[in-house]
Amino acid sequence: MNRRPEQAVASVRSAPVAKFLAATLRPSDNLWAEELLATLARRPAGNGTLAGGLARERAFLGRIGVDLSGVVLADGSGLSREDRLTPAPW
Repeated sequence: MNRRPEQAVASVRSAPVAKFLAATLRPSDNLWAEELLATLARRPAGNGTLAGGLARERAFLGRIGVDLSGVVLADGSGLSREDRLTPAPW
């Protein structure tokens, strides 16, 4: 069978992101939190870096109205001593 390069060879279907978030947040799974940030860094058209994922996270927080003054994001799990983000309502 001759396939053109743009034709898919395989695909993977995954659960919706909301399901992963629920499974990550309830037990506070830090590894999954880091993996979700890495996914943000890659898709769509991301550069695959930690800085890229954090930039997308910061942009989202700004779009939903979070005051970003004083906010420092250093990782996806919130374990870094450098992280600064208030839990106060916005």
